[in-house]
Amino acid sequence: MPLTSRERVQAVLNHEIPDRVPIILGASNATGISVPTYRKIKQSLGVRSEEKYLYDWPELGAAALDEVLIQRLHGWISQHKNASLL
Repeated sequence: MPLTSRERVQAVLNHEIPDRVPIILGASNATGISVPTYRKIKQSLGVRSEEKYLYDWPELGAAALDEVLIQRLHGWISQHKNASLL
């Protein structure tokens, strides 16, 4: 039986081997998704939601992931400012 996203992260934090590597999206510009790419993902999944940026400066280019999309990706949300942990 596959692990949930949350169980996968907890396994790694406990130095255990998860069923697959957890992916972190949106915690910073380094792990974030650019707004044009985020728009394409939302469009392909049929998700309609307000566009928000990870930081107050849109020119930095990282989209703030919304809960609807993360649920569609079967992710787990960890709120640290606007950070999302999958």
